[in-house]
Amino acid sequence: MTRRRSHVSTSTGSTIGLHVWRALALASSALALTLHSRPPPPVATSLAGPAPAEAQPVELPSSVPQSLSAVSTLTDAGDETALDALISINQHASPEVASAALSGIAQIGGKRAREYLARRFADASASELLDLAQALAETGGREAHDLLRSAAHSPRIPAAEAAREALASLDTPDARDFMLGELSSTLPVQSQTEAVAYFVDCQDARATAALERLIRKSSIDLRRSALEALFAQGVDARPAIERLLRDGDELSNNVLESPAPTAELRQAQRAASIARLRAGAITSGPVFDFLARDLSSQARQALAQAAHDPASKESALNALATRGDSATLVALAELADDSDPGLASRAACALLSAPDSRSHTFLLRVGIKLHSDAAAALLSIDAPEGPAALARLTASSEPSEREEAVRLTARYGFGS
Repeated sequence: MTRRRSHVSTSTGSTIGLHVWRALALASSALALTLHSRPPPPVATSLAGPAPAEAQPVELPSSVPQSLSAVSTLTDAGDETALDALISINQHASPEVASAALSGIAQIGGKRAREYLARRFADASASELLDLAQALAETGGREAHDLLRSAAHSPRIPAAEAAREALASLDTPDARDFMLGELSSTLPVQSQTEAVAYFVDCQDARATAALERLIRKSSIDLRRSALEALFAQGVDARPAIERLLRDGDELSNNVLESPAPTAELRQAQRAASIARLRAGAITSGPVFDFLARDLSSQARQALAQAAHDPASKESALNALATRGDSATLVALAELADDSDPGLASRAACALLSAPDSRSHTFLLRVGIKLHSDAAAALLSIDAPEGPAALARLTASSEPSEREEAVRLTARYGFGS
């Protein structure tokens, strides 16, 4: 089964009459003789080696309609006569109709369809290769997939790229085996990139070891893609992810920056972040960013504890302020009452920087010391005490507070 496939547009508005079918039958007989008169070259060799001379096209009688509706009817018929007609249409019709005929040939399938597609692939120009490779993939079966795997190592680069892309559309055991080999190969980065992208959409426990090795040795762009593919493997990826989280700050940071699709993988990220935070010597970076996004009680407690460390205080308080949940607002309020004046002041500022109705009580309490900031916060949440706090600023003996009162008056429309 293919992971993506082309579909021929169907139309029931056109009916092919009996005289047209007779013409098709006559044309197919001549076409069958012509096709069988040319013994096909060894298919695997022809796909991987130099392209042979182009086959002479078979003329299609003018009585055979070359339209999408005709292609749809022939595809639905699915017999040898229809296949002959589709082959001839593919050789002679306009690009749109020829492309539809190619898909029809793939849908009918069988040995003759596969051999025709293989010969066309060997003869094709670079612009035709991808459609033909996709048609071979859509035809299905071990033989067609073997052809594509052989072509994927062709010295003709466009043919190899088209074959790899077609294989990447398949979710079959043989396609997965091929892509696993690509992950561990010494091929150019482009080939490994396609294999990595394949496992973003495909789960296979065998891919985790190869993806882990690739993450450790690759450049940052390929590493990010490989991490996405590793996370996509779900619970099978947890041991590899835990090892990467313990293996140096750079790799660990890259893993923390990757969104985890399951609760189990997020738990691994959380445990590693908290362990690094408690080990100290971290002042900023992805550890704080991850814990700011992780609304678990463990993350909140770890950040509150880190706020007591002078080296990590600023980042920890910023992370707490970013979280915005009720339990974190309570934690910040507690830090704002800490016996350490510097920590208390900074925690209060963190609360005042993003006030909401849940911090109303706290704002009233700190308003005694932080007149300007508290007044601005009370006004921003439309608290009933806001105008009185503004009036106190206006009457203050401090020039800076009176200037703040003018700014707040203009901002919130008082006196207008």
